[in-house]
Amino acid sequence: MIFVRWLAASSEVLRRATSAFCLVAMSVVVCDVLFAIVARAVMRQPPVWTEELARYLFVWVTFLGATAIYPTGENIVVDLILRIVPPRAIRYLSVFAHVVVGVTAIFMVTQGIAIIERTMAQRSSVMQVPFGLIYSAIPISGAILIVHTTSASLRALTTAGAAMEPDQPQGW
Repeated sequence: MIFVRWLAASSEVLRRATSAFCLVAMSVVVCDVLFAIVARAVMRQPPVWTEELARYLFVWVTFLGATAIYPTGENIVVDLILRIVPPRAIRYLSVFAHVVVGVTAIFMVTQGIAIIERTMAQRSSVMQVPFGLIYSAIPISGAILIVHTTSASLRALTTAGAAMEPDQPQGW
């Protein structure tokens, strides 16, 4: 039970950290795009690095944003199934869904590392950032998702009356 609480606390710390990162990254994207617009109006040509910076930050926000919302249950859910199955089955269906996401996250980690190894020597055309750094969003997000899915699965299995209400998916 101590491990389950520790894992839940770790999941929450990771959720807050990824949410904060996404907030900062999106703020940078907004400033970057505004700067490009002003530069285009004033100089008739925006700096070439602004588009590349926005693109790569969007990649990171997409992957880390998905991990930030997973523990809150704000991700897309097919709740029709939750309305059909009996409440006792919802707990096990929830665990199954978390396991499927966890297996996908393991795939993200393993294949993401392989992508990083293949692309670290390649550089972006304008900013000269190694592509491996850009693609590292994939295994990092996968590792965070593993923590979230493990925590959610254990919480669903160990919490008394953990069956979710059909109108409250909570992390599923």
